[in-house]
Amino acid sequence: MSRLTTLIIFFGITLWAFFVLSCSDNPFINPKPPEQLVVYCVLIPEVPRQKVWVSKVAANDKEPPIAVNEVSVFLNDIELTLRDTTDYQNPYNFFIDDITLHPDSTYTLTVQSDDFPDVIGETTIPGDFEVQVDTAAKKLYWTSSDNAAGYQIDLVNLDSSQMVIEVTRVTERQIFFPVNTMPPGQYLFRVAAFDQNYSDYIEIGKETAGLTNGVGLMGALYYRWIYFTYDGS
Repeated sequence: MSRLTTLIIFFGITLWAFFVLSCSDNPFINPKPPEQLVVYCVLIPEVPRQKVWVSKVAANDKEPPIAVNEVSVFLNDIELTLRDTTDYQNPYNFFIDDITLHPDSTYTLTVQSDDFPDVIGETTIPGDFEVQVDTAAKKLYWTSSDNAAGYQIDLVNLDSSQMVIEVTRVTERQIFFPVNTMPPGQYLFRVAAFDQNYSDYIEIGKETAGLTNGVGLMGALYYRWIYFTYDGS
């Protein structure tokens, strides 16, 4: 057998072996992403029912989430109630309960399942603050909130139900009336202080914020608001 023929056969076998391995279930060639629990929880004081969504999905998978049948959820030492989600489009387990939350307080979330390691989340709700209005100066402002990573604001015309201002993050703790788009009437101005986990997940786009052994978010929002009348002068 000539040297050229030997080389052709060798390269042919090598290419065949590479093709077979690339199409096989070899975990080193084509690893399957592990399934993980996905948890989403944003604690909001002043809201009587806190919500936690739990599902499972393969890491980096683009398919819809899958419901977890056997799972328990605790907020501190309180076990949350499982609500039937058969009427919901997304098959998340939906936990609600009547829990009183307090600003400037730390809460721990525990999600337990026989098929997955416990997912632990922790967040500190931003501290209390005040929202004020100065109609003479046409200014809205608010005091600082401890543990807040930032603020969201919205201004609503209650007469028309029109959203006049909606900003997902502000750096200064004041805004001035948008007089060109703000007719006289009754208004609601609302400010939400959010924690660092919420900022990392919503604004920066991290896959996981405030959780261990899972993906998703454990965050907090704290709302303060004020009603006022603007006469247009």
